[in-house]
Amino acid sequence: MTYNHTILVCAISFLFYTLTYPNRQQEQLAFFHHQKRNYQQAFYYYTQAIKENNQNNTLLFNFSLVCNELGKFSQAQQLLETIFQQQPLNNQVKRKLVLHYLRNQEWQHALPLLSVNDYWWYNEDIKNQKIIIRHDGGFGDVIQFLRYAKRLHEAGAFVIMEIPTALMPLLSCCSFIDQLIIQGSPLPAVDKEYIVSTPRLAYIMRETLNSASTDIPYLTADSTLIDYWHNQLITDKQLKVGLCWQSSIIRDQTGAIISNPRSISLETFAPLAQIPGISFYSLQQVNGTDQLHTLPSNFVIHDFGPHFDQHHGRFMDTAAVMKNLDLVITVDTSIAHLAGALEVPVWVLLPTVSDFRWFHNCSDSPWYPTMRLFRQQEYNNWEPVIQEIMSFLRLLE
Repeated sequence: MTYNHTILVCAISFLFYTLTYPNRQQEQLAFFHHQKRNYQQAFYYYTQAIKENNQNNTLLFNFSLVCNELGKFSQAQQLLETIFQQQPLNNQVKRKLVLHYLRNQEWQHALPLLSVNDYWWYNEDIKNQKIIIRHDGGFGDVIQFLRYAKRLHEAGAFVIMEIPTALMPLLSCCSFIDQLIIQGSPLPAVDKEYIVSTPRLAYIMRETLNSASTDIPYLTADSTLIDYWHNQLITDKQLKVGLCWQSSIIRDQTGAIISNPRSISLETFAPLAQIPGISFYSLQQVNGTDQLHTLPSNFVIHDFGPHFDQHHGRFMDTAAVMKNLDLVITVDTSIAHLAGALEVPVWVLLPTVSDFRWFHNCSDSPWYPTMRLFRQQEYNNWEPVIQEIMSFLRLLE
């Protein structure tokens, strides 16, 4: 679907809303700009609309979504709390609200909204029990919370993990996983099953956040591949930095591909080329690799070729290369979690609407002690973030 088609759909939606609510001009304009992802304008009109009608929970909920996109988390949380007081059974509001509590580490408020009792294993005797862990997240989620499979193994359990096919080669290197099962395969008989979700695990493991470094590294790269890539990079005596700039593709309600706020154009990284003594290497896979062909001539990024991560499996070459790099700079995607789990120094660029797991107003991460967070302060404006990264890179010269 083309951009013009998307705008047409937005216009039709606006017309429908106007005909349905003819006396709510501010709401109409807020809705229109929200649909077009003009969040600053939508924020303005939602603010005006609420002055006229602050009892409309749908209006308040939509306003909270815009506040969240702009990184106005406190305001978004207040709006959701207002709705939840009136609609305590609204699961959509509850799901959004619990993420805000987790972001702020307000555990006492998160607990009533999370069903965690069935997932608590610390007070259980699980020695010699067969336990299967099933996960409902993406690659990054699986990698991040893989450390808890290690905890189960250390407690004496026989640990089985159900994982995506693509992660089979990488996780086969984990000595603390006794059996791997591809998602969709028949499940074996077990003593206990844990269906793992990221918010539940974040709550369950809250008391371990201050000592997360004891778990790192919990992933290992293939030693043969580490040696291979060491020999490939041995002649490069400069600071070796891996780059990843694009996260997963997302679509709007019309099915059109839209910009992922976690992604950044590769050209935006171009100012980094001004710093001498650095060699850049592409860790980008699948989406976004076409941008390597449109860079300024002074911004050289080495590409590992079409067979990278193909012959040995997803992430296998990437993990081995990371162990031979001095630093990884990446957007919020699975590459960030992989580097953190391998105990590789990694800098992560976060948009204003950052995921709750990175918490709030901090530049480090309790999940990964080798990670530094660089936060976007203004929606869709990466320039100050790049300038901050450049300042830190100069310290490494």
